[in-house]
Amino acid sequence: MQSDPDARIELELLRLGHVVRVIRLAAPTVTLGRDVANTVVMLDEDVSGNHAVLTHGHDGLRIRDLRSTNGTFLNGAPVATEAAVVDGDIVQLGGTCALRIRRVAAPSDAAFALADLTAGTMHRIDGDRCVIGSGPACQVEIPDGPGFAAALSLADGEVWLDAEADAGPIAAGATFQVAGHTFRLEVVEQLSMHVTQGGTLTASPSYALSVALDGPGGPVAQLSDPRGTLHHTVGAENRATLLYMLARRRKEDLEHGEPEATAGWIDDEEVMIGVWGRAALHQATSNWSVLLHRLRRELDEAGFDPSIIEKRRGAVRLRLRHIELGGQATFDSHRPPAA
Repeated sequence: MQSDPDARIELELLRLGHVVRVIRLAAPTVTLGRDVANTVVMLDEDVSGNHAVLTHGHDGLRIRDLRSTNGTFLNGAPVATEAAVVDGDIVQLGGTCALRIRRVAAPSDAAFALADLTAGTMHRIDGDRCVIGSGPACQVEIPDGPGFAAALSLADGEVWLDAEADAGPIAAGATFQVAGHTFRLEVVEQLSMHVTQGGTLTASPSYALSVALDGPGGPVAQLSDPRGTLHHTVGAENRATLLYMLARRRKEDLEHGEPEATAGWIDDEEVMIGVWGRAALHQATSNWSVLLHRLRRELDEAGFDPSIIEKRRGAVRLRLRHIELGGQATFDSHRPPAA
């Protein structure tokens, strides 16, 4: 992997093929292992305390095994001592911890537009997010579609599609299906046709959320709108616990001065541990997307905008400002340090 001062290197932690955590490598030397003193702390039991080290220098990116108990593997082959790593390689620590190497190009200044090939319309994407559906907060309207059908999130030069049936990064020129419509992502500078100006997504809907872990029957969350016309209680334990975790991270970040545009992100892996526990981490991966879909559908059916829960590669957050927390956080949560 060639050194590029304008690019960054990321590790994608994979569970059953799904990205559950994205780790940016900011230092030239990054240690990996279960010991909390490592740059990147892994939770898998078969990962050694000090398992391996990644170095990024003039000769590219290299992985070195630190005499781990269960070994380090590169694309399935054991690493005896040290090996060169390139974009797309899979580094496995022990038997379960898989990390995909990802080289991310420097963000460009390009503006994007979304072509609805079914309706024959073009919509410019303004801000960091574009919501597709029939709800009032949607920038791209599908009149006969669900309130929230999908969303595109723009961050660090990447466009991420958040949809139930299709989630992942979208490249310029790529097409995808949402609610019976075919869309294509376009770069505005490449367009010669008229582009409809899209509306800018409000930073946070003005709903109020009160959520506690110690309700009479367990975790409970109550959502209301400022006009007093909508009230809804989320009583299912896993859904209320998810809202508590998202609300707590959002509230903490805002109180510590994090900009609203970036506050509240929490790794998928941390969410899964908080909801199902560390022991069930590997089994929880398949349940995570189901939980997110069911909570969004519940909010939509209650009349609330389900896009307040925002999803991107390996992370999720809640876009609200009016948050009240109650009870004690008793779930098994782990917030790893940044690399």
